[in-house]
Parts: sequence; C-alpha cells; structure tokens
Amino acid sequence: MPVDPTAGIEVTAYQWVPEMARGYVKDMRVRWALEEIGLPYRVRLIGGAGGEKSPEHMADQPFGQVPVYREGDLTLFESGAILLHIGQKDERLLPRDTNARARAIGWAFAALNSVEPFAQTLFIMGLFAEGKAWRSEAQDVARPLLTMRLAQLSQRLDESEWLEERFTIGDLLMIDVLRAGVPPELLAPHPNLMAYVARGTGLQGGAGGATRRPDRGRIGPERQGETRRCPFRRISTRSRRRRARTPRPSANMRNRRAGARAAGSGPASRRATLSPT
Repeated sequence: MPVDPTAGIEVTAYQWVPEMARGYVKDMRVRWALEEIGLPYRVRLIGGAGGEKSPEHMADQPFGQVPVYREGDLTLFESGAILLHIGQKDERLLPRDTNARARAIGWAFAALNSVEPFAQTLFIMGLFAEGKAWRSEAQDVARPLLTMRLAQLSQRLDESEWLEERFTIGDLLMIDVLRAGVPPELLAPHPNLMAYVARGTGLQGGAGGATRRPDRGRIGPERQGETRRCPFRRISTRSRRRRARTPRPSANMRNRRAGARAAGSGPASRRATLSPT
C-alpha cells in the first residue's frame, strides 16, 4: 500500500539518515504494522538524524527521536507503545483472546527489553567509540551478552514458525530487532532465527543467505519521502491462511529436544534447512 498524503494517520520519519541506517530506523516497524493490516498513513519528515529538532517535534517527542504517531487528537511516541495501539485495531496483530493477547504483548516487551538493549549497546560502541583505545575491549564484553540472548531466543523458537501460535506484534518487533540491530555474524550461527527473519520480512533464502525480493529493496536516498511504502511486507493474509500451522511443542517435547541436542543429535541440522516460504 503506498503512503497516502491524505490519510488520517501520520508517522514521522527523518528526511535524511546515513547510508548505513537507511531502512533500519524505528519508523519502519510502525509502517510495517500499518501495512500489515492495510491502514493508510502519511509521513511527516523532520530533517536529519542527529540534527536540530523543531520545538514542535520536541513537544511531541521529548527525546527528539522518531517515530511519532498522530491520529486525530492522539499523539504517541516510542515504537512499542505505538505498536500496542495499532495492534488494538486488528486481531491480525494482537489476538482478541485474553491469554494469547497477553503472550503477544509479553514477546513485544521481550524484544524491546531483553534483546534490543544488548544489540544497541554493541552498535553504539561501534559507532560512537571509534578511535577510542577501549572500544575493542568494551565490545568484547558486550558481544557475549547479545550472543547469549540470541542463543536463548533460538532455543525457544526451535522449529516453530512464530513465537506463539501465529504472527503477532511480538514477532514483528522481535524480527525488526534482529534484522536491524544484530550483526549478521552473530545471527548466522542460528539458522532458525535467520529463517524466522526471512519469513517475517518476506525475504527469500533464509539460512542459505537471504536475498531481498526484487520489489522489496531497502530504502535508499530516492526513497526517503512520502511516496514510498515500507520496503518489505510479510506474506499476504490469503497466503498465510493457506499455510499449515506449526503447533507449539509441549514442554516435555522441548525438554526431549534439548536433551537430544546436548547428546549431539536432534533437530539442529534440520533447522538449517528451514525455508522462509
């Protein structure tokens, strides 16, 4: 769905970001959620990342970041809060069943609190500590923490398609954290996580090395504006209905699989063949 300048929902984005950040700023997860359920939105551009912010924007977002979400008389900041609000509009993002809804929200918090901070710490050290004598040592301290979190997430996901019985905002946030914040070399040891990201973002290739479909390229300089949609969308609702559901394995089954892996067998080799389609 293209961005609609007349839409009632507005999302802020930077007019300019460095090449390495294009397509990875957090307004993308909000755009993705809106496009996942077919809601049109308009984009308000606010200048460059790291530059001066207008008093109007600071009034909307006290930390001067993006995204900001406007809808009628509602103004929200922080991507997690915005996604919870969007999720309330459509059960495709946030289940109506009370328990399933609570679990989806739990995974959203896990993405933002248990995984993303470790990825951001490593990123910040690499970006802002360049030339510092202590940078390499600090990265060596931070990297194992992110590595541990990825291993824990990989073990929990195992061979399942999504974190719960179906795709929710918990998956959307977790996948966006993995695709945008985790260095590829740390994700590569976990083929099931690579396939998970590929399934979510509509990429092809999964564990064998994902390649983006031709019509879903990363946002480049020519795509920083109001006339372009989110650069990826997940599989269509119709295709999703055709797919066989992968049931969540029971606790006993997960324990047996964990024991098999510890003994040197189990599904690790099978996970390497997971496909995003």
